[in-house]
Amino acid sequence: MAEELLLGEFLGDLYRARATAVPREPVRAWNERCAALAVRPLTEDQAVAEVVGAS
Repeated sequence: MAEELLLGEFLGDLYRARATAVPREPVRAWNERCAALAVRPLTEDQAVAEVVGAS
């Protein structure tokens, strides 16, 4: 019973938050956003540097 009350409260909060949210542009898919990077040749040294830099 308490779970149902919490869920109802959460969904009400979510509904109000969505109603007041500012519309924004839809986010493009990763394959569109990173198309320039996907076609770029990647040497082994570049790949290792990017993996090490990301961690």
